[in-house]
Amino acid sequence: MSQLKRISMTISLLLIGAVTVACGGTAVMEHPAEEQPVTETTVTAQEITESDVPVPTIAETATETESTDTLSGYAELLDWYYHQITTGWSDYDKEEVTYGVNTQRVINQDQHEVGYLWYFFEKPDITRTGYQLLDINHDGVDELVVGVLADGENDIIYDVYTTLDHGNLYRAASAGERVEICVGNGVIRESGSSGAMSYGTTYYKLTDGMPEPAEAYDFDANEDQDNPYYYSNEFEMGEWGGYVSKKRKHITEEEFLQCGNYEIYDLHLQPFSGYTPAHTIETSAISEEQLKTAVMSYGNIGVWQYADYDGNGEKEAFAVITSNADGMDSHIEGVYFVDSSGKVTAMRSDYHMSYYQSNDGYYRECQGKGFFWCDYGAFGSGWQTMLYSVRDGIPYELDVASSLQGFYQEGERFYTTKNDFTDGHSYPQVELVYEPDSQQFRMQSN
Repeated sequence: MSQLKRISMTISLLLIGAVTVACGGTAVMEHPAEEQPVTETTVTAQEITESDVPVPTIAETATETESTDTLSGYAELLDWYYHQITTGWSDYDKEEVTYGVNTQRVINQDQHEVGYLWYFFEKPDITRTGYQLLDINHDGVDELVVGVLADGENDIIYDVYTTLDHGNLYRAASAGERVEICVGNGVIRESGSSGAMSYGTTYYKLTDGMPEPAEAYDFDANEDQDNPYYYSNEFEMGEWGGYVSKKRKHITEEEFLQCGNYEIYDLHLQPFSGYTPAHTIETSAISEEQLKTAVMSYGNIGVWQYADYDGNGEKEAFAVITSNADGMDSHIEGVYFVDSSGKVTAMRSDYHMSYYQSNDGYYRECQGKGFFWCDYGAFGSGWQTMLYSVRDGIPYELDVASSLQGFYQEGERFYTTKNDFTDGHSYPQVELVYEPDSQQFRMQSN
């Protein structure tokens, strides 16, 4: 009789001591005290008769519910997520990263458990990440789902957290597109595959905040090519401590395709852009390179200017994100600010033109205050100039920016230019006067 390898490619269902459960069979236990090697464990289906296991029943669809309780129980965790997302996960301790086929988890230096998807792929920004409270198993206690918003599609689960009976939080699932929630039935659905010859779906129920397998539907042509469809609703602890199928029975292809007839819940994650942290997470000063890394998750950096803009002794940076690294034919996709702690703020994304490279840098200083400027346009005879600064730690665009054609400095004098077509095309200078109280420039009237 052939052997079935069950490898879950994108989920860690964590049981006691951080267990990673593979769909419908293999499981790997990660022991806190010592590192467990990544191992592929094989499970051999047992010989059983049709009478050994009850015929699978199609689950009735219950009415989905969504909790309206407060976020208080998850506030600290959500604050931590908000900090990581807004700083581009810049304070992650890469030395602590562990991953593998059945150990797909990332340990943060703050000892928070998150799925590897947050860290190893494109880091989605604050507008594309979100959270939602759901009472998945209808026990009156909310679970927290954190993930990525998908345009016009069901949002994608990255992590699911539960509350244990002693009040501690627990990461019950770390997922991706292979994991979905069936709120009406109170289960988490996991799809897994080890190739075209072996794949399936396992449904986990939450008991006191801990996931336990309820039933599994498997296609296993390695086991039986003539009748490869199996069902199981009995599980036991495997060699590494995770659950494996105890008994499997043949079912029809139709029963396999119905897969329990569970109703998948359509997530509606709330974007973190609308979240207000309850606490401020203090971070130590981080390097310019770390700040740059935080911004790089938004795209190619065409312009980078690192300086102490508001004169408080801490350096921050403005960056122009572009479609490519070349100034010619490189359209501005957005202007971003990153503060000294690594928090990234999107300033504008509506320039729709190319930036002009400067041999004179992109920073000027007036009365102890720094200003970021950058020319942009369509490479015609005229152009425009963006102008930003920082006030009390908050980045802002200067009011005069929409009227600027250049931002020039000669000693303590500042000026811009305007287009004059009286006799050909000339660029007469226009004085700029700085007003310290408002921290704004204004054009001097004639």
